[in-house]
Amino acid sequence: MSILYPLTKAMFFPGTYMKAFFEHIVCRVLGIKVYSAQKYISKTALSGHVSVVSDDSASKSFFFCFLPGLLSFIVGAPSVLVGCVTLGYLGIDVIDPLTGAFSPMFIVYCLVFLFGASFFTSMFPYHEDAVHMWNVIYGKANHTHPIWKLIAFVPSCIIVAGAFLERYCITFLMYVAVLVMWILT
Repeated sequence: MSILYPLTKAMFFPGTYMKAFFEHIVCRVLGIKVYSAQKYISKTALSGHVSVVSDDSASKSFFFCFLPGLLSFIVGAPSVLVGCVTLGYLGIDVIDPLTGAFSPMFIVYCLVFLFGASFFTSMFPYHEDAVHMWNVIYGKANHTHPIWKLIAFVPSCIIVAGAFLERYCITFLMYVAVLVMWILT
């Protein structure tokens, strides 16, 4: 875990808090035991995550890793879309081209984009939960049906890769790069 991880989680607290909240709700719905959910935002690697007792059920493990990210995507996508369209495609700029005055809507759309990006930077599960899911579904001692393995393969690969990227704050850097590209073009 780098120093960027707790800083990113604190800086993008709406997405961090809601991701942990979504994980907690999914645990309740699936019947997964929550080990610790004292603080949704902390200075540890569990910031934005709920500590759970590992379950050896392939479906529970998969949906615990998949559903909170899906909910974060559903909540964050409209804000990112509005921010990208207005800043990039419509060309809202710091200076209004008609009047030459400062445009406060530029700041509003940047904040809307960052609000949505906060959900995207917290979209993936804790790395250990993702690896546990992979081992339960595809490990040597599993009893998962081959059809289920086939259906879950692509989402599982995305979840494990995304958890690795989020662990090292690469998702945060990607969204900052997207925002800078949209502003500069």
